[in-house]
Amino acid sequence: MEITRKGLNFNINATFSNELKSAIVNRLNNLTKPVGSLGYLEEIALKMGLIQGKVIPELPKRKEVYVFTADHGVAENGVSAYPQEVTYQMILNFLNGGAAINVFSRHVGADVFVVDSGVKVDVDIEHKRLIKAKIGYGTKDFTKGPAMTKEQAYACIEKGAEIADKAIEKGAELLVVGDMGIGNTTTASAVAVALGFGLDEILDIGTPLNEEGLRKKKEAIKYALEVNDPDANDPIDVLQKVGGYCIGQMAGFILKAAEEGFP
Repeated sequence: MEITRKGLNFNINATFSNELKSAIVNRLNNLTKPVGSLGYLEEIALKMGLIQGKVIPELPKRKEVYVFTADHGVAENGVSAYPQEVTYQMILNFLNGGAAINVFSRHVGADVFVVDSGVKVDVDIEHKRLIKAKIGYGTKDFTKGPAMTKEQAYACIEKGAEIADKAIEKGAELLVVGDMGIGNTTTASAVAVALGFGLDEILDIGTPLNEEGLRKKKEAIKYALEVNDPDANDPIDVLQKVGGYCIGQMAGFILKAAEEGFP
């Protein structure tokens, strides 16, 4: 896969050696257990082996979680149960170790980093695990037009890739991504539908949303797609028109990790 713009270039080899795959599966099937008895764990072992290029994959020692945070203009349409001020409050919670992701991460020995991808206010605090990568102060309401400019869409990819590159350089061996921001599930749903998924297939409440809120969410997504007409064959166009800063940065982060062969 290749994405190019002003030096932005990802070369990702999405094919794996059939010989390596066969060797990994053969080893798994010859362990002292019934074939396939470890279920999903065996799928993970196969995937890790293919990514690392090893028959016996190594357990990552340095694990890092990156939570990309941003606000979404579509929240103006009553698609969330909570106000946008909660996004900033959750950043403080993540940094103080009080969120669910912090608990899960502590159990597996992973460090949690928070990225300001585009929160609507200045995150004017200093913290060793806060990464300031703001593209803008929240996206625009995509029911009225594109969520961001094309330049901002490319900037999201570039900044996400830069963050992943730095993580790999300093020794991370397993990278995990997630996002937080009021209105984010509406944005994620709009992106998914723009890329071909059925709206009714994926629409859900996100936060504890009542029936009226869910109706507003569905209408906002439908209207955004009609107004912007994103091109499913052009991911940058989809990101620009109905995406979010956090989603764009996560995409760049994942692309860079894939290019470098890191899980």
